[in-house]
Amino acid sequence: MFKYGLFIIIIIQIYNIELDLIKIETNNSKKDKRNLIKKQGYENILSKLSTGLYHINITVGSNNQKLNLIFDTGSSLIWFYDKECLNCHYNNSFNTKESNTYKNSSIEKEIKYLSGKIKGNISVDNIQFSNIKIQNFKFILINNSTLNIKIDGIIGFNKYKENNIGTSISFIDQLYDKRKIEKKKFLCDIINTGKIYIGEIPNHLSKNEGIVFVSKYSYNDWWINFDKIIIKNNSYLINKTEQDIVIDSGTNGIIFPLKLLDFFKNNLFNDLIKENICKIKNDDKINISHFECIDDIRKNKTFLSNNISFSIENNSIDIPMNYLLNKNDYSFSLYFTDYIDKWIFGIPFFESHSILFDKETESITIYKTKFVQKKKKVNNQKLNETIAVGITMFIFICLICGSFWYLNKQRAAKRITKDMIESNIKYRPIV
Repeated sequence: MFKYGLFIIIIIQIYNIELDLIKIETNNSKKDKRNLIKKQGYENILSKLSTGLYHINITVGSNNQKLNLIFDTGSSLIWFYDKECLNCHYNNSFNTKESNTYKNSSIEKEIKYLSGKIKGNISVDNIQFSNIKIQNFKFILINNSTLNIKIDGIIGFNKYKENNIGTSISFIDQLYDKRKIEKKKFLCDIINTGKIYIGEIPNHLSKNEGIVFVSKYSYNDWWINFDKIIIKNNSYLINKTEQDIVIDSGTNGIIFPLKLLDFFKNNLFNDLIKENICKIKNDDKINISHFECIDDIRKNKTFLSNNISFSIENNSIDIPMNYLLNKNDYSFSLYFTDYIDKWIFGIPFFESHSILFDKETESITIYKTKFVQKKKKVNNQKLNETIAVGITMFIFICLICGSFWYLNKQRAAKRITKDMIESNIKYRPIV
């Protein structure tokens, strides 16, 4: 009996070792993150707001006041609201009276947006971003606003350059000037990890194919170039004056010139419009049109499997239609307007691609969607681990059942032998 118990204990130990190996793999991934921080790289989770934009959490001041700032590659400044701001709409603001490290300057700054403008003073205080603690960080504290949107503020990541070191109020420049990062790079990886990486870029995308674009102009915005749009094998050639497309995480859609509305209608939405599933909706105030559908569009998986392809030379980038569908009102984040003269790739583009921005070389690397295969590999790895554990448990159970069966067989054999002996004694002939 002892040898069977010992055998079962050995099987249990093998099962525990296998679980430990799985745990070790998880711990190694945590170790990689620690190594990333040692290389002066930082990561932060990007959380999505009801506006469709993503925000980054920071704390400001000696008492660590929490703010949720919009992640914006279309601007270079970091600003948020003063608690005493006039006509301001926010969820959280900064109370200067509660921070004993706050310093104000007399330098005023005004920022204009399509939906209004803001005014404030350049100010200085301590901030904390992820695990970065920075003293004497410059930002704009807003004391007057005409914006109607309700946000705490914006943290800008565009490629604005300041010639004088130490005078910039750009977020990336200040991190670099204060030697918090070694490289002026950041990776937006919503689709893969839901994070932004600043400074040192992780190597989990190193094996993926990337297309490099150089923003060759001196503009502050991040630009990429395409010469063709392809929908269902139908092409639209882009004029040379329109080939520069802005990559802007502060825009919650994809914006095209109004003249492209018919191209999308005829090649993509025409059948759905005829079936009264979708329609074109216009906003005459700002001259914007978009496609709005009923919830039946969710059942049309064939339509949602379509891609909008953008190509230049032999390279192409796809935006899947399912990433363009708004989850709340079943409209698509495709906007057509002459209100602005720029083509803009906003949040749907960030949600469907991993994008590396390099401020030193003024280049953008867009990684092709091998992350889907990578996710499948991760799922397969988890499946293999589950199968391995399942097989081990099955063997373990079989061994236990086999042991009990063998023991019962031995007991039955002993009982039969005993009965035969007793029977033989009882019925043997009397001599």
